[in-house]
Order: sequence, then C-alpha cells, then structure tokens
Amino acid sequence: METSHDPSSELRESFDNNPIALWRSAPLERSAAFSAVFGAISQSIQCTLRNELPPLYFSLPDRLSDPRRALPLLVYAASGPSPRYHGREFTYDVLNPRMMGGFWWTAAKFLPTLLTPIHNGLLEAGQLELARAYAPRRYRRILASVRRRKEFVDRILSAETSLVNDLINFSIAIRHARRPLAAHLRLMASWGFTLRRIYPGLDASPLVQKLFTIATRTLAAALPPDGDLPVAHAQTNLIPMPFRNAA
Repeated sequence: METSHDPSSELRESFDNNPIALWRSAPLERSAAFSAVFGAISQSIQCTLRNELPPLYFSLPDRLSDPRRALPLLVYAASGPSPRYHGREFTYDVLNPRMMGGFWWTAAKFLPTLLTPIHNGLLEAGQLELARAYAPRRYRRILASVRRRKEFVDRILSAETSLVNDLINFSIAIRHARRPLAAHLRLMASWGFTLRRIYPGLDASPLVQKLFTIATRTLAAALPPDGDLPVAHAQTNLIPMPFRNAA
C-alpha cells in the first residue's frame, strides 16, 4: 500500500542538525499562528522548569533545613504553567491579580502531593521538627506564608517571562541575521544570565541547552507543512511534570 509523504516529519527529524533554519520559520507576531505556537513553546518551557529546578536545588545537602527558602520553590513546582492568553501574554504577570489567582489555585491543588514524600523522608530520618514544616496537612498555612513573602516566587515567574521574551526576539532577529550563530549565542548568553539568578542559591544555567532543545522540538511539532497551524493542535506536545506528581 502506498504511503503518503509527510514533509513535516522530515522537518521534525532534522531540526537537531539545523535548529537555526527551523527558527527562521517561526511565525511572526502579526501572523494567525503566533499565539498558538509560542503559547505551546512557553508552556513547554514552564513545565520543564517546574520539573528541573527543584532537583537542581535540592541536590545540595541541607537545603530542606531552611524552609523559608525551600517552600517557595516547592510552591512554584506545584503550580501549573500560565494559561495562554492573546498576544504576548504567555507567562504569569506577577502584577496581574487575576492571573496570579490561577497560579495560587493550581499550587494549592498539587502542593500536598508534592510535600508528602519530603515529609515522610524527614520523618524516617528522625527530623520530626523539620518534618512538621513540610507536613501536607499544613499546605494552606504554607501557601499563606509564601504569599506574604512572595519575592522568591515572583523572581522565578519574572525569569520565565524573560526567557520567553528573549526567545520571541531571537525568532525575529534570526530571520534576516547575517550572522545567525552570533544571534543564537546572544540568546544562550541572555538565558544563562537569567538562569543563574532565577532563585537564591541556585545556578540553573546548565539548563540552557535543554530548554532550547525542548523549545525547538515544540516549535517543530507545531509547524505543519502547509504553514497553517490549527489552534487545536498547539498544545499536544507539552512536557510532563513528574516531579510535581511524584508520590
């Protein structure tokens, strides 16, 4: 039986060898596909950060001994990525009460599940007093405390916005760049600067290449051969969040 040729499959398989060419095909802001494509890319970046930042932070010993710094990161990890709006509103606006209401709501929904293995591990280690700070039943108090001192959460969410905006600007600059490699290196440098400062005591700059690869894969999956992106297909390639759902 004859099979039809799908040019998009070649694009998706070959982007690793030439990601610059793929980014030159990214939709411009005035195009109908812009919101759907960059909304999907933004969500893949946000999900990846929620997966990767906590393991990086807690890979160093004794990080749990300071709940004041550890809990805001766990609240962030428990939250869902920003829902997609129109235009360039692809991440949470920390000054927008409506958007941040959604952030805190999703964090409350998943925080007890995220706290459970941490709490149990501390109990098994005999650290009873410290375990109390991470007790899942205290999740409402934890959220209230983090909201009162939300500068750590705001710092991560503002970093997300910077990462996505840098990527959008890169996709514009790369179209006619005479030195595309230089444009790519500028993006990597800017992302590295942001990730080194994304959270106190955490250098997340090793995630630069991983984030770019995931963003590029999401772009490749979102671009059909005819260039007409169906909005319904824009979010079919999001990255799962095993850390948030781990028990």
